[in-house]
Amino acid sequence: MKLTFYGASDDLVEVEGGIREEYGCYDSPCVLRLFSEKEKRGLFVIGQYGLSGATWMFGVAQLDEGDLVPDWPMSLSVHTPYSVGLHIECPEDCVITEKGENNER
Repeated sequence: MKLTFYGASDDLVEVEGGIREEYGCYDSPCVLRLFSEKEKRGLFVIGQYGLSGATWMFGVAQLDEGDLVPDWPMSLSVHTPYSVGLHIECPEDCVITEKGENNER
């Protein structure tokens, strides 16, 4: 499934594609855990607003020391004048949770 993460306004991270959701993150980074139970692996997607003016930045991180970031295809694009789009092609069973929301790490 293909997912696109991008920032909207100054307080929302939007997800489009196989999953459609929005996450509030006013004045703090948005840390989302993308995980495939079937593959038993995943990654963090981090969105932050305002580090370099009125723009959004996005990146990924490993879930824990020793866990490699999955080799799922990823790319960046210009999504809006104030936000990049982070595109991830992940397994169909992937779920997104906010860090600290019913996940161990």
